Amino acid sequence: MLTSDSSNIDFGYRTKKTIDMSANSNYMITADVFTEQNAGIGHIALYDGSKVFSELKNINSHSSWTTYHFFVKTAEDAIKLNLGLNITNKGTVLFDNIACYQINDETLSSLLTQQEDGDDRFS
Repeated sequence: MLTSDSSNIDFGYRTKKTIDMSANSNYMITADVFTEQNAGIGHIALYDGSKVFSELKNINSHSSWTTYHFFVKTAEDAIKLNLGLNITNKGTVLFDNIACYQINDETLSSLLTQQEDGDDRFS
């Protein structure tokens, strides 16, 4: 749980342990997120050192638990990333069931089709 009483904030938690991702692979990161109605904006990011590698910003679940997903496609080199969970507005954001799955090209294509069909839980 992250809570803030300031509307101009961006703070949170970053893992010390890295997520190892193989070269030339696809990954899906999922997280259940709860944000207060009209407050608490969540932000999930993967960091390569101090640089944001991939992220899902402006998460607002409108006072209900919602599962969000985002995808990473690695290049020719394996990478090690840290997970960051942030709050970027006044309010409360709760994160649960955070996971990273390696997925094949067919699964990635199917999930991206859902995104194109307007499902905003996919990024």
